[in-house]
Amino acid sequence: MKSRKTTFDERLEIIEQLIRHDVDYNWAAEHYNVSYNQVYGWYRKYTGSGNNPESLRDHRGKAKPESELTEMDRLKRENKLLEARLHQQEMEIAFAKKISRNKQQGGEKGIRQKTIRELNEEYGWSISELCRTVGITRDAYYKWLKRGTSNN
Repeated sequence: MKSRKTTFDERLEIIEQLIRHDVDYNWAAEHYNVSYNQVYGWYRKYTGSGNNPESLRDHRGKAKPESELTEMDRLKRENKLLEARLHQQEMEIAFAKKISRNKQQGGEKGIRQKTIRELNEEYGWSISELCRTVGITRDAYYKWLKRGTSNN
């Protein structure tokens, strides 16, 4: 059975009914059209938190609003943003240096892809990050790699 999105109130109702039906996960999964694994996970969260209904809330991807942040949270958020910008700049600078060297060695065909491969090997930066920095799709990079042209 496929899983589906549920609201907090639905999850709470499912758990309450599950408890009334002697913790029959299969019954709850079929009755509410959700997966067995979802019901099992919600029940474990609920009982593991001492039967706290708040444990059934889905907090994934929900950042605190700016008004609720402490000074430390604000500083951590700003630091993370600055580190990401610095990393991006490091990749751009390294790419500019490496591509100018590659151009001097000759050959324009596939030079960006070749540079991406070299930076990935040298620094361990992800192909996705490098492709985004250079402005080509990952698909284009991997097609170039698969072709195995003589300029590789």
